[in-house]
This record gives sequence, structure tokens and C-alpha cells, in this order.
Amino acid sequence: MKNKMISNYLYSLIYQLLITVIPIITLPYTSRVLGDKMIGIDASVMAYVQIFAIFCILNVANYGSRAIATTKSKEQTSQVFWNIYTIQFLASVAVILCYLVFISTVKQNHVYYLIHLFTLGSSLLDISWYFYGKEELKKTTTRNIMVRVVTLICIFLFIKSPDDLWKYILINSLSAFIGQIVLWKFALKDIIFMKPQKSELKNNFWPMIQYFLPLIASQIYLNVNRIILNTFAGPTEVGYYSQASKIVRMVIGFITPLSAVFLPRIANEFDNKNHVQVRRYMDVSASFVCLISFPIIFGLFAIGNDFIALFLGPEFLPSIPVLKILAPSILLVGLANVFGVQLLLATNQPKKYTFSVTLGAIISLIINYIFVGRYGSIATSYAELAAELIGLIIQIYFVYKVIDFSSFLKNMFTYAFFGFIMFLSINYLPALFGWPRTMGLILQIVIGGIVYFALLLVTKNKLFYTLVGKVLSRN
Repeated sequence: MKNKMISNYLYSLIYQLLITVIPIITLPYTSRVLGDKMIGIDASVMAYVQIFAIFCILNVANYGSRAIATTKSKEQTSQVFWNIYTIQFLASVAVILCYLVFISTVKQNHVYYLIHLFTLGSSLLDISWYFYGKEELKKTTTRNIMVRVVTLICIFLFIKSPDDLWKYILINSLSAFIGQIVLWKFALKDIIFMKPQKSELKNNFWPMIQYFLPLIASQIYLNVNRIILNTFAGPTEVGYYSQASKIVRMVIGFITPLSAVFLPRIANEFDNKNHVQVRRYMDVSASFVCLISFPIIFGLFAIGNDFIALFLGPEFLPSIPVLKILAPSILLVGLANVFGVQLLLATNQPKKYTFSVTLGAIISLIINYIFVGRYGSIATSYAELAAELIGLIIQIYFVYKVIDFSSFLKNMFTYAFFGFIMFLSINYLPALFGWPRTMGLILQIVIGGIVYFALLLVTKNKLFYTLVGKVLSRN
């Protein structure tokens, strides 16, 4: 069991490494070729599209993977799959019809909205939740790697000027659509067609809605905040916010695979009433999030100025404060995945999770609406951070009796202290030694990594030694 969990996380991590490396290559290129205004238009259009996409998938990712994880036979798995996917399919068709009505009323950027029909089509076909539930992440990882590599190649071949924004949108949406088709080829080898049961459709629909509500709250506030930002400050400010947010979300991608690995496992252990094992998973998961998050957060504080200048170009220097404001959300989102997704959702407590996310979303929208006209992307960044923090605090209140809270706090402050020491060791080096920007950035990253891992080694950090031991044993 443990080897499979480690294997699944490594597959997820391989994919996250890929989708981290690819933006490192494409973001500087697209930022310079498309420019801040076109990047902002793309982000503004995508904000509307993602709101529709949310209603297509109904958060099947969490509900579906949990349901598949608890099945015992091929027939049962197939029946559960078709029961759940039927709901997803019908919802997606209804949403796409509503989207067609919506774009018929849109006067600006009409062609971009039409192209995004492929984006909604990929949501209709998305069955990655099935493979997460079966804990077969190798197939989804392989598919995703193929899609990302093809997307990367096409971007460099076809995107040459701001007028190519429509091509950029087409490449991304069409590649996602084709990638979902590939997954169906794998799935149909493992499952058999079984007629959806009407009674089960009803039984699945309402619990699925409960899992869907927190997704509505969390995703809609992010997208509505962008729409508000575009309305009151314009697409250029959206571009500044969007590019910094992409960097932060790219980093968060290293942490969120934990949910895909732990959620079906925790759901299974919880159903078997093995609460001791659930608590162990929580301790490991929360500690791992802290171990990874703090050096990245303090690292972004130290290198943020030079990183934005080199990575996105001088046109995006206003993204620097946005990046630093959003940096702590790496930890907040990571821990919310632990306490909210991995625990509250996996143990069938979606109402508590929904409440935490919804309250944070409401406060975020209020903050953004009041201050965005004066402070632009800065206000939107603080609004997002406030939502993540408030949601996490509420989730911790709900779960603190389940987890070893004193151990969690001790580990969190330990990794925070190590991250702060790392920050002090690298923040002033370029100015002190007069290093050129590129060389200074590379040396800061290398030295910072050495300092942080040296602290883990010297203090004989238990989690770090365990992870290293697991990796070495696989070799």
C-alpha cells in the first residue's frame, strides 16, 4: 500500500515537474510576444469560461475518486463509473448550451469564446477522477506529459505576435480536449458498459452537489475577482495579476498531488473505521506541505524582483508586489488541501468544507470590490490571500481534534524558522557581492537550497530522512 502511494505521488510529481518546466519556458516567451494587454484579455476571457467549466465537472474529481476507491469488483466499479459520468455528461451538455447562449450576446472577443468550446468539451470528457480513484496515476501522467509536450512545441511554432492570441487559445483548449479522448481509450479497457440506474443517479446527484458547492465558492470567487479587476482596472492589470498568479499556482502544483494520492486512501481507511491510520496520513501530509512550502515562500520573497524581471520581462515589473503578496497562499492552499480536501471531503463532511470556502470567498469578493478601483491587482491579490487564510482557519477549527495539532504547530514553526534562516542567507547576496542579475538569481537558488537542506540534515528531521530513505530504497 505504502509503495503504491509513493509511486502515485512520484507519478504526480513527475507531471508537476513537467508543467513547472514548461511554463518556465513558455511564460517568458508568451509574456514578451503577446504583451501585457493580450495576456490580460486572455485571462479575462478565461475567467468567464472557467465559471461555465466548473458547472460541467460538478467537482466529480473529489466525489468520483472517492466513490471509485470504495468499490470492490469490476462490475461494481463499472456501474459506479457510468452512474457518475452520466450526471457529468448531462450537466456538461446543459452548460454548453447555456454557454452558446452567453457567447451569442458577447460583443467583444467573440472568436476567443468560440474557441473555448473545446475547453468545455474537455470538461465534458474528463474522467481523470476514475484513475485517481483506482490509484492508477501512471496513465493520467503519461497522457498529460504527451499533451503538454505537444502544446509546448505548437506554442513556439505558431505564436509569433499579439495577433496570434487566438492561436494560443486554440492550442491550449484543443490539446486539453484531445488529451481527454486519450484517457477514454485506457478507461474502456478496464470497465464494461452498464446502463445507468435511475435510482443511483438521484442518490449520486445530491451528494455530488454537496461536493460541488465548495468548488463553486473557491473557483467562482477567483474568476469573479478577475472579472471585477478587468471591469474597474482594465485588462493590463489583469495581466499583471494573472502572470504572478500563474507562477504561484505552478508552485502549488508540487503540493496538490498529495490530495490525489491521499484522498482515495483516506476514504478507504475511514470506511474501514481505521481512524488511527487516517490520523497518521494527516500528520505526514501536513508536515510535508510545510516542509515544501516555507522555503519556496521565503525564496520568492528573496528573489521575486529579479525573477519577475528575467522571467516575464520589464513590461511585467508591476507583477512583483502581486507575486510577493500571493506567495503565502502556497502554504495556505497546501494546508487547505490537507484539512479540507483530504480530511473533510474524504471523510464525507462536505458541508463543513463548503462553509469554510464560501465564507472566505464572500469576504474576498467584498475586499476586492471595495479596493480594486484604487489599488488594482494589489487589491485582488490581498482579497485572494484573505479568502485562503479565512477558509483554512475554519477548516482547522473543524479538524483540530482529529489531528495531532501540537505536533502540527511544532513542525510548522520549525520549517518556518528554517525558511527564514534561508531567506537571511540569500536575500542580500547579490547587492553585497555585485553579482549580475542572472548569475545572482541562480546562485541564490542554489545557496538557499543548500542552506535549507543542511538545516534539515543537521537537525535530523524525521520526515526528511524518511522521504530520502524511501527514494533511495526505490533505487
